[in-house]
Amino acid sequence: MRDTKSGDVILKLVNTGATPQLFTVDLTRFAGLKTAATRTVFTGPKDALNSFASPQTVTPKVAPYKAAKRFTYAAEPYSLTVLRVPGKR
Repeated sequence: MRDTKSGDVILKLVNTGATPQLFTVDLTRFAGLKTAATRTVFTGPKDALNSFASPQTVTPKVAPYKAAKRFTYAAEPYSLTVLRVPGKR
C-alpha cells in the first residue's frame, strides 16, 4: 500500500509458520522509491502474549533496511514484518 501523505510504500509480511518464509517483493510499479527503508519486526514464540505482568514479551524491533525494486525477504518464524520504503507523492 502507498501512504498518500508521504508517498512511502508500506509492506506487511506475515509468517505464521515455524520456519523462515521467503517473500519475493516487486516494487517496480512504484516510481520514486529510495533504497533506505525501515524494517519493524514483531516476533516471538507461537503462543507469546504481552500481559500486565510481562508487557515486553513481544516488542517491535526497528532497524534500517536496504530495499530494491525487486528483492527477496526472509521473514522470521511467527513474525509480522513491516517494511516502509520512502518515496515521493
